[in-house]
Amino acid sequence: MNTIYFVLKFLHVVAASIWIGGLIATSALDMRLARAIDPRILAVTTRQSGRVGMMLLLPAAVTTLLAGAGSMAISGIGFAAWIVWGLVAIVLSVALGASVVRRSVAALIERLETAPARDAGVASLQRRVAILNAALVAILLSAVWAMVFKPTL
Repeated sequence: MNTIYFVLKFLHVVAASIWIGGLIATSALDMRLARAIDPRILAVTTRQSGRVGMMLLLPAAVTTLLAGAGSMAISGIGFAAWIVWGLVAIVLSVALGASVVRRSVAALIERLETAPARDAGVASLQRRVAILNAALVAILLSAVWAMVFKPTL
């Protein structure tokens, strides 16, 4: 294989690591900070998590896709089952993150800015965001599993 293939493969793996690791880290931090009593503080930290998603996780997702597609094209591997699995995972997680998760986080921030401390609606929205983030992590980890074990389905 040529150097370009290995550079693309390296970028693919690094970007995927940043994407998944960043999602796990922000999710863990959000769950830890969810115990904060002051909703305004929680609104600020939740807003920052959203910015991390837009400034770090989304570019990492795009880089994962582009570098993976480039290395796939150079290698001539075609659309093996494990590659299709990875593509579906990327599309599903980006679509879920850019729609349902983004709207849920926006609703949580809005509620935090107007809600009293220990508001039941805030807790419900926090659970929803945590569940959605866990689903994203599961989707992405399934793609990592497919990349490592390369099932043939």
